[in-house]
Amino acid sequence: MQKEMVRKRKVFLTLRENELSILGSKCHPKIIRIVDLLEDKNNYYIVSEVVEGGELFKRLQKLESFTETQAVNIVWQVMLGLNYLHL
Repeated sequence: MQKEMVRKRKVFLTLRENELSILGSKCHPKIIRIVDLLEDKNNYYIVSEVVEGGELFKRLQKLESFTETQAVNIVWQVMLGLNYLHL
């Protein structure tokens, strides 16, 4: 994340701090874990656990169609993670 972008839009700094503090303190198999935050002169870097498979949105874009069962499985997994965060 470029520091210049964050400086221009202060809301990004607040969002970054809030999201990273939450993700850094949680441990759940459906939520990516933040390992460390680093920065240099121009950028912030977020170090996270390795997650294979890529982004969900990109994977869905590649599919021409998917079944209702596949959709239910995806939504179920997302809901498990959200439920954990809201406990």
